Amino acid sequence: MKYLQKSVCSWATGVLLISTLLLACTKQREKQVVLDFTGNKELQATLAQAAEKNGWQIVEDNSKGYWEEDFLKQHSAVVITFSRLNRLDYHDLNTLKRYLEAGGGGVVAVKDTVLSQRGWPWLQAWDKMETGKEQKQDNGQVYILEKTYTPDQLAAAISYAIGRNELPQYKKATTLPIPDSSQYTRTVLTEVLDEPLQMEILPNNNVLFVERRGGVKLYDAVTKKVKKIAHLDVFSGIEDGLLGVVLDPDFKKNNWAYFYYAPAGIDSVDRLSRFELKGDSLIMSSEKVLMNVPTQRTFCCHSAGGMAFGPDGLLYISVGDNTNAEAAETYVPVDERPGHELADDQATAANTNDLRGKILRIKPEPDGTYSIPEGNLFAKGTPKTRPEIYIMGLRNPFRFSIDQKTDILYWGEVGPDTRVMSKDGEFMSFDEFNMAKKPGFYGWPYFLGDNDAYPLWNFETKQEGPRKDPAHPMNDSRNNTGLRELPPAQPAMIWYGREHSKHFPLVGNGGASAMSGPVYYSELFPNAPYKLSKYYDGKLFIYEWIRHWIMVVTLDEEGRYLRMEPFLDHMKFAAPIDMKFGPDGALYVLEYGTNWFAGNTDAKLVRIEYHPDRKAPVVPAADTSAAAKTTSQPAYTGKYAKGQQMVSTLDCKSCHSVTQTSVGPSFIAVAKHYEGKAGVVDQLVKKIIDGGSGNWGTRQMPGHPGMSNDDAQEMVHYILSLSEEEHPKPKKDSLPL
Repeated sequence: MKYLQKSVCSWATGVLLISTLLLACTKQREKQVVLDFTGNKELQATLAQAAEKNGWQIVEDNSKGYWEEDFLKQHSAVVITFSRLNRLDYHDLNTLKRYLEAGGGGVVAVKDTVLSQRGWPWLQAWDKMETGKEQKQDNGQVYILEKTYTPDQLAAAISYAIGRNELPQYKKATTLPIPDSSQYTRTVLTEVLDEPLQMEILPNNNVLFVERRGGVKLYDAVTKKVKKIAHLDVFSGIEDGLLGVVLDPDFKKNNWAYFYYAPAGIDSVDRLSRFELKGDSLIMSSEKVLMNVPTQRTFCCHSAGGMAFGPDGLLYISVGDNTNAEAAETYVPVDERPGHELADDQATAANTNDLRGKILRIKPEPDGTYSIPEGNLFAKGTPKTRPEIYIMGLRNPFRFSIDQKTDILYWGEVGPDTRVMSKDGEFMSFDEFNMAKKPGFYGWPYFLGDNDAYPLWNFETKQEGPRKDPAHPMNDSRNNTGLRELPPAQPAMIWYGREHSKHFPLVGNGGASAMSGPVYYSELFPNAPYKLSKYYDGKLFIYEWIRHWIMVVTLDEEGRYLRMEPFLDHMKFAAPIDMKFGPDGALYVLEYGTNWFAGNTDAKLVRIEYHPDRKAPVVPAADTSAAAKTTSQPAYTGKYAKGQQMVSTLDCKSCHSVTQTSVGPSFIAVAKHYEGKAGVVDQLVKKIIDGGSGNWGTRQMPGHPGMSNDDAQEMVHYILSLSEEEHPKPKKDSLPL
């Protein structure tokens, strides 16, 4: 018995000794330093009194810059208000989360307003925490105070947050840090391309890409040269042409590559064909035609044509609505008048018996045919339906991807220019990002955004008609050849118009063309030298063709939107039109270039590599392309400097250049057209703000309703000045970027 007591005592002494040693190994700060990030003078006065009484050192921070770990870890506690929490960006919140997880201090948050930060579950938990009570989150201390706190309550809260005043141990943190921008390099692989649209990265890191006018090109990763390996004879009017390319999942074994294109000739179809790609040769005689999609080639627009395989080997194909959108009279194209059938989206996108305005899902067979997989929107044999349809009710689902682990489909939907007000008080000219775990109807042309309904415009009486019910939409158009009763409409995951979005403020404003990239998983690139940090695991990459940004979307466990953040916002992309991760882990971006329907000097293929061990200073990556060398950062000077700067930095350059016709006229052509005409300034100011069409063809010019009259005047004066003989003509066919 004595031996047992002695053993127990020895064991207890050992545990106590180990605990003491562990505590001794945890370093403590020499001083108790409290970071004041409140900006509240009354709170700061109370804090100063508590600091004097308790021997704390107060550091006041009113900066708008990033919180870095080296800065935050010096502080024993952080005092912040909910209003200041609402100002923190994705970088700051990541740093704050890791600070708590590392156990090096705590946070006192004063509930002075509603917490508007959404998409951060750990932060939203603070909104529900009981106030005036000691709380633990991860390894840190959290204390929430009501705005009616007392000085004693504030002092007690800070004392709890400081705890043992230990330095943080970042090895404990489970949230990964955001990689620094200096850890990426950007290399231009080839440039001066002729409307590149889609690409595929081969197993040996060669890049196969297609150009809209029919060119098939191959970038050789060893020789670093580009070779045109084939040319498909295509109809390239409207938005048609060679639209998409994808490799078979078993490409290493079968050498199959699929192309989606509009064949030249009298037949109005878009075609899905399979070819053999052997080495650097596309075997034209090997073509197997899997599918012809009937189209019309009379009016523009929307061909789409993107392709991708899911993890189950099923092939997805995006098909635009192929409807005349240019005579919609600021509404949506639902013109049921006889002779206007090609201007009725109810005949295509909302038609269950038509392949246009859809994302199709099929299973390619070895003999060059295809079969219908289980689980599409309509079972094979259902009257008045097409079994290939997976998603319907789409306008222009130009670029999409399939999560290779969850099989969830994500796509960007390029939106219209309308003058219909949404329930949030902005025009329903939304672009969308969508997700689908199962087949469905996504609203067009009846609904957009958060299932906002359009009034059905009567093109004969020029009156608004009723709005459809998203829960029970009916297609009653005389041009509908499919089912009358449609599936319930599904709302968008992300939607935004031409003005600043109240729901998704990071997307910016101006013209828009939403594109969806891949969902990233580092485990899909074992031993790849340039694969991204695991920080991006499970995140969706999205990008903007007109606004030229890339964002990363954090998803919840169900694959739904939580939040977004910029990716490589120090790099500039000239209309990114496709992006993919290669076998080497690098991110490949295909850039269409500045001008529409034209070859561009700034159209290029770039590779972005991640170097985790690189610790160089943060310096924006240099763009070594020819376009960059001739369009260095301009100095806007002279009488119309402000107008020139606005024209150069807004979305104007997406549709216009100074000397060359793009989707819109050149600015010099505009200046000459209106030279000397009375009232032209007011006329053009109205056009810039309200948008419209008819002066230079039928294409709709997007409006800029958030722009002031004075700013629009500055732009107009600059554009009109280009006709003056003494005004120096630009040397290049592009705006300074």
